[in-house]
Amino acid sequence: MADRDAALAVLGETGWRTLLAAGIAVAAAPTDPLAAAVRLRKAAPDETAARRTAALELVTEGRRLAAKLGTDEQLLAVRGAVEQATRGRVATWHAHQVPESARLLEIGCGCGGDTLALAHRAANLIAVDTDPVRAACTHHNLMTFGIGAARALPGDGLAALEADAARADVVFADPDRRPDGPRRLDPEAWSPALSALRAVAATRTVLIKAAPSIDPEVAGPEFRVRFVSHRGECCEAFLSPRVEGAPDVAAVLLPDDGPSIELAGDRSDCDTAPLGDALYVPDPAVVRASLVAELAGRHQLGVVDSGLALLTGAAGVTTPWLASYHILEAVPLQAIRAAVRSAGAGSLRTHCRGVRIGAEELARDLRGATTRGGPPLDVFAMRSRGRFVGVLAARVTSW
Repeated sequence: MADRDAALAVLGETGWRTLLAAGIAVAAAPTDPLAAAVRLRKAAPDETAARRTAALELVTEGRRLAAKLGTDEQLLAVRGAVEQATRGRVATWHAHQVPESARLLEIGCGCGGDTLALAHRAANLIAVDTDPVRAACTHHNLMTFGIGAARALPGDGLAALEADAARADVVFADPDRRPDGPRRLDPEAWSPALSALRAVAATRTVLIKAAPSIDPEVAGPEFRVRFVSHRGECCEAFLSPRVEGAPDVAAVLLPDDGPSIELAGDRSDCDTAPLGDALYVPDPAVVRASLVAELAGRHQLGVVDSGLALLTGAAGVTTPWLASYHILEAVPLQAIRAAVRSAGAGSLRTHCRGVRIGAEELARDLRGATTRGGPPLDVFAMRSRGRFVGVLAARVTSW
């Protein structure tokens, strides 16, 4: 991030002219940072270099944040915040987990990726971040959308419950998992720690955006855990109050153009099966939620080997939870290069399950085995019932 004092000065009441000039400069040269900097220097010659640099970063990163959220509004953000920001589709889902007309406190708002969606749902919203620059960006972004019943403040989120947010009945928290630099997997090393949020849950509804690596058992008896998938990635674990009759652990799939889909059920180990006509790769959220056995039971499938999240069985299984591949040939792993040549594959996508070689290394080993003009195929290096095999397959979009 640019100099903090310079960024705060630009975000203050007297910095709007510099921000406006920076917006015009970046719009004129969106892919050429040097040209944008030259334009801004000409437009704001009396401004300090540090403030011009800060303004350009705020505007440039704000454009990236807007693209991630799916809006064309002129937002502000800082470097690093956009990567951590929630995607627009996921933020919308978050907002729908909040009771309508709630008085909401958001802890760890960043530059407002979730805040903008939450503010449209809640009756009143106070967003807090320990970084004053990020909090100021969030406040600016709220004002850009004309949301008067929401504001962002710098400070400690839990402390806000004793001050500005004392009347909040719902808390939405995105704990800082890098409070002192390196990413922390231990929930007690988050800021705020999971135990502190559990204490808040005794008197308020608490919703937590957590890392997808969290063990559902660690969440404790207060929370149910849903692993959320969007665009083929398990992007988070979402903790919310347990509900009678609802599963404690589930997977949620968020299509871009439709309602969310939820899966729950059998979380036990899955029986193995010999290679069938097809391979099926479960969605990452299914794997995180340990629901592979649920899909296997629903569709009469088995895993290719104990402990591997790769299913096999008859062709024709259609579900958004499984990516389907028609098996063309299965050979000993050392013979896979010859199989690729024989099939005349034009390009390859490589997958590795239960073998020491990685997908990138496998791709390098198969370089030169393809045939120009041939079809795209998938190669699986895998363990199947204790044997190492190579499988040549074709991705199926519809059976």
